[in-house]
Parts: sequence; structure tokens; C-alpha cells
Amino acid sequence: MTMTIEKKKHKKSYTISCSSEFRQKISDLAEEKGVNIADIARSVVIMLPKNTIQAYADPGDAEVGDRDSVTSINTDGTKKTWMRKPRIQVRLGDGYDSVMIRKALNIALHMAHGNMDVELLSKQQKTNIQNIQAEYLSLKEKLKLKHEQMDLEKEQAKNNTTNEVDSKDELKKAYSELDRLSMIVNILTFESIETGIKTKNQALHVMCLTPDIKHIFKDIKDRYRLLSRIHHPDSPYGSTEKMAILNDAFAYLKHTYK
Repeated sequence: MTMTIEKKKHKKSYTISCSSEFRQKISDLAEEKGVNIADIARSVVIMLPKNTIQAYADPGDAEVGDRDSVTSINTDGTKKTWMRKPRIQVRLGDGYDSVMIRKALNIALHMAHGNMDVELLSKQQKTNIQNIQAEYLSLKEKLKLKHEQMDLEKEQAKNNTTNEVDSKDELKKAYSELDRLSMIVNILTFESIETGIKTKNQALHVMCLTPDIKHIFKDIKDRYRLLSRIHHPDSPYGSTEKMAILNDAFAYLKHTYK
């Protein structure tokens, strides 16, 4: 019997150039979590797809004037001092680059500060959202073509007001459908509130209503009926968990508005 032993991949040392402020923030996060900076970067690159990390915001290199003072001792005992860009040194597996690692660390910072969340979706939920987004983009393209058609019609028949009115009605309907699809995308991706509905603003968020606008109970009731059709477990986009959250939000607002 022949046994094949896979050769273990060696780690590689990466030098990540960054601002001194960014280095301090990621160092503080590592100390807070009781890990090293490489552990933080490794967690992000394991959990998130490579293209997701590469598409994220890059905190960037150090600005001019943001430099570290470094002193070395020569063989003759004399000291030499020079200025260099702030940097972070990490050891990870091969296959990354310094910019990607810097972006991964930026994701970790934003998650730690509550500016970003990672939501786990089933394959079916992801497919549903992708289908609606594709429909949304298709409708946007149709609207663009409709605008171009309207401009052409205005040039060809400036005195034909009937055609212009019909085109505006069609455009209005298309925008209404675009708003509906946009709302569904937002609805399908709203975050669960694990602690339950505690405030009016949380309830309005679940109902996809703006907190700083005055609403009457009829607005709440109409929105609940609409969302129920989307979140009901029998719906193609339904979810038992989100339907339960919706019911809690409606019950809270029903009590508040009556």
C-alpha cells in the first residue's frame, strides 16, 4: 500500500504598508481580541470569497509626512536613522497580496465597530435575491431605452401631445415597478433583530418605513399586508423567521399607534 503525504504549504511573510492610524486601530483590535494581526486577516480570508474582499474599500497607503523613524546600529557601532512608511508584518499562506490583506483587515475593523455585518443566506435565498436583482437591472435598462425613445419622439413629433402623454404614463408605471423591485430587494436582505423588537424605530425598520416621517396607522396596516405576502412561508421568498419578526413589529406598532 502506497501512502501519499501532501506537502504542507509554507507560510509567507507579507509587508503591508498603511497609515499609522490604521496600524494602531488594527493593533488595538488584535490586543482586544487576544490574537495577533495575522489571525484577524486569516479569519476574514477564510470566511469571505476572494472577489468580495478585493471589491471592498482599501484604506490605502500612508500619506506624505506619515512616516516611522527607524534606527539601526552599524557593524562599527554607529547608529543610522531613516524614515519609512508605517507597515504591518503578517505571515499567511501563499497566494495573497498586500492590498488584499489590507482590505481584509479593513473589513475586520468595520465589523468590529458595527459598521458592517455578514449575513448568512441559504442557496435558495441567494438565488431569489439574485433573480430579483437581475429583474431590477433589466427594468433599469428598459427605462433607459424608454427615455431614449421619448427623446426621439419629441424630436419627430413635437406637436403630438397624445404620444407624449402615453409615454409618460408608461414611464410612470415602469418607475413604480422599479420602486417595487427595489423595495423587495431591501426587504429580503433586512437584518434579523436577535433581541426582539424593543423600540419604535426598530419596528419601523422591519416594516421598511422611515422613522423620521409621521405615519398613520393605515400606513402601518397597508405595509404589513404587503410584507406579509412577501415573507409568508408559502411565498417563494418567504421565511418563517422573518415573518415572526414582522408580526412582532406590527404588534408593537399596533399598540403604539392605538
